[in-house]
Amino acid sequence: MVSVSANLQYGLSLGKNPIDKATYAAASVAADVFKMVVPMLALSLWSKRFHILAIAGLTFVAWLRRLVDDVSCGVCTVEPWRGDC
Repeated sequence: MVSVSANLQYGLSLGKNPIDKATYAAASVAADVFKMVVPMLALSLWSKRFHILAIAGLTFVAWLRRLVDDVSCGVCTVEPWRGDC
């Protein structure tokens, strides 16, 4: 819950108008909820003997994490003036 509230505050600080702030905050919270729910879902699938689906879900999460890291790195390369890179 600490991560969710910290990312909510960070998302609210990014936007310039209320709609932007709400959008960034919702995306930040959704990412944290996704990070919590997918491993629990994978464990549930594993315990019900759906091993292939559990492995596929965890592989997707790992791929998505790598994609986000690569895109973030690309943004920092293109926009080096940003202080958070």
